[in-house]
Amino acid sequence: MVGQEARLAEPLDRRHKRLMAVTVVCILVAVVAVVVYGSRQTNSYASSANGCVTVSFASEMGSAALHRCGPAAKAWCAFEDSRNDTEANLVGTQCRLAGFPRAPAKPAAAVPASG
Repeated sequence: MVGQEARLAEPLDRRHKRLMAVTVVCILVAVVAVVVYGSRQTNSYASSANGCVTVSFASEMGSAALHRCGPAAKAWCAFEDSRNDTEANLVGTQCRLAGFPRAPAKPAAAVPASG
C-alpha cells in the first residue's frame, strides 16, 4: 500500500491540526465534566436514618443495596427481628440507626410440669 504509506508520511495541514486540537479539547472537557459531576453527586441511600433503612451487602454481581422507608421499613425491621441469620443482623443494625427499636422478645411458652 504505497498510497497509504505516502499519506501517513505527510504532515497534517493547518486545518486538520486545528480540527484535531478541537477534538482533543472537547474530549478533555467532557471527561472533566463527568468527573466533576460524579464527584458532586450524593448518595440518597448513604445511611439509615429518619425512618429509612438502607442495607448494603454482597451479591452475585458485586454490591447491592436494599432501601425501605416509612411503614415498609418498619414492617421489614419487624420481620428481620424474628429471624437469626447474617441478613437479619445486618438489617437489624440499620433498623436501630433508622430509629426502629428491636421488637421485644416473645416469652417462651410455659412448659407444664409433668407429674
